[in-house]
Amino acid sequence: MTTRPLAVTLGLLSACAFLVSAGALTEFASCHKMAFPWLFPAMLDGGILGLSYAAYRASVTGRGHVTYSGLVAAFTAVSVTFNVSHVWHMRDTMTSVAHGTPPVILWVLFEVLLSELRHDSVTRRSPKHVTRDTTVSPKRDTTASTPVTQLAKETGVSVRTMYRRMAKSVTPKTAQPTASKSAPPRAA
Repeated sequence: MTTRPLAVTLGLLSACAFLVSAGALTEFASCHKMAFPWLFPAMLDGGILGLSYAAYRASVTGRGHVTYSGLVAAFTAVSVTFNVSHVWHMRDTMTSVAHGTPPVILWVLFEVLLSELRHDSVTRRSPKHVTRDTTVSPKRDTTASTPVTQLAKETGVSVRTMYRRMAKSVTPKTAQPTASKSAPPRAA
């Protein structure tokens, strides 16, 4: 993996942001007499990580990831709100900003980490001899035995001509075959 040092660095920074936010959220949950206060940050900040990973998996596998990304933003906003409300009584702007920043940092760092992993995944799956700017179309297998190719061989015409004849023999309004007006097949 070419992004290992970056992944380790971003992972450690994400862990730091998670722990700082988790400490504030645990204290908030304790002050408000919640049962199992340590579960509160696990749900909120753990939700940020879990949903970010779900968005990553969805984007790598080609599925839509917009819903997951929206949920990550919502979990981050809720975490920021609870982190800031915990110290709001102090009426100090810098304290509020300092307590609201870790969930955002966690989100951003984890998204950058997953973006690098996504890039690494795409790079690993692409062929080594093809640059990213070129597209390689696969060679068509003309030897495949289908009814159309067999009929084309029997009549001595190309498969493309056979498809054209088939398209002309069907009327667009009813999609019923019409009488064939094409020339009889050539003898082999």
